[in-house]
Amino acid sequence: MTTEKSTMAVVFMTVLTAFIGYSLPFPIFSHLFLSPEYGLVSADTTERYRTMLYGGAVAMYPLGQMVGGPLLGRWSDLYGRKKVLQLSLVGTVTGAIIMAAGISTLSIPLVFGGYLLAGLCEGNVVIVQSIASDISSGKRKTKNFALIAIAIELGFVFGPLLGGVLADQTLHPWFGPAVPFWAGAALMAANLLIVRYFLVEPKKKTGGGETPAAGPFEGSQRRTLRQTLLDPALSPFYLVTFFSFVSVFALFSFFAPYLVQVFKVQPGMLGIYTAFSAIPMIVIGLVVGRLNDWVGAAALGIVGHFVLAIGLVLYVLPESINGLIIPFCIAFTGAGVVQVATSLYLSNAAPVGEQGQVMGLYRSVMVVAELVIALVGGVLAGYAAGFPYLAGAVAAVICALLLLWIFRRQAQRRMISSTAGSCTGEL
Repeated sequence: MTTEKSTMAVVFMTVLTAFIGYSLPFPIFSHLFLSPEYGLVSADTTERYRTMLYGGAVAMYPLGQMVGGPLLGRWSDLYGRKKVLQLSLVGTVTGAIIMAAGISTLSIPLVFGGYLLAGLCEGNVVIVQSIASDISSGKRKTKNFALIAIAIELGFVFGPLLGGVLADQTLHPWFGPAVPFWAGAALMAANLLIVRYFLVEPKKKTGGGETPAAGPFEGSQRRTLRQTLLDPALSPFYLVTFFSFVSVFALFSFFAPYLVQVFKVQPGMLGIYTAFSAIPMIVIGLVVGRLNDWVGAAALGIVGHFVLAIGLVLYVLPESINGLIIPFCIAFTGAGVVQVATSLYLSNAAPVGEQGQVMGLYRSVMVVAELVIALVGGVLAGYAAGFPYLAGAVAAVICALLLLWIFRRQAQRRMISSTAGSCTGEL
């Protein structure tokens, strides 16, 4: 097995374990806020306030990521991927334990605080994407980024299924609402051990060979986070990322509460539906490399956002849960495409030595989008369960149009440059 393949195998297991642990509480989390019988929110609280409280809780995680993501990415450029990844996982485990304790003691402040700390220390996706970029290029890079996406989606298959079972006290007296949170904390601790003992510090490929990634990469101290964010080659793609993930998180964040509000789905079945949602995204992850080769990165992102928008609009129309199957597949297929496409746009445009910093800012912009849709969507869902989906559809269309504008401008610049070069040659 080559170094690249062995490293990606560890990366795959790291991401898979992390996202199983992260998604274990999903089937019960919305019920804790929306269903008073669980005791976290008092029975005399209005439905609108419970929905807004749920939106606020969901917003804690991206609020933490917004601050922590760029710093962890930059530190991984400066001090090494493995060291910073281990540090971030220690904080994530601590946050998960605090959140689990909050559910066990019915303490909303502990739930909010644990979720915020876990978000601040959530650097695993930023760093493993940087690792994938360090060790691969060209077609291999698209495949490796897709492999990370597949690991995330598989985590969202197994995590909710297991979490739905562990939350159901009728299956075993030891099970209950807090158990998925404790199980998630244990899996995140196992993830830390995987990184500690199996991940080899990646080497950065350069024109002259490979150099260890344990120290600063060339150029890693040249620019501040603000300068990188405002780089004309990068900033349009950060704007695309924002609108893209407003639409993606409109789907992800309000998937569970929509099923609870509209169809009264219970935790066990909610885990099954959540797991099923990952299947279209896994399929896309397996074929996205070929799609990218076939239609190109520009068309891939544009079409993916239009597909996502169509799925989000169709999602609010069915009056029975069986009618959601087709919109469900369309929406999650589009989401799978755009997640890979947006990360590749920025990774490919990142200067040498700033991969971690650029991807950290990517993560930060992404979670700002999650924060915005969590807060705004929580208010919208208080009026109608489908409103967050319609807002997400609008954002997806805006994103597709932005991409169309960006790539047309790039094509025009290349044409002008080519024409100028031809004229100079003739002279």
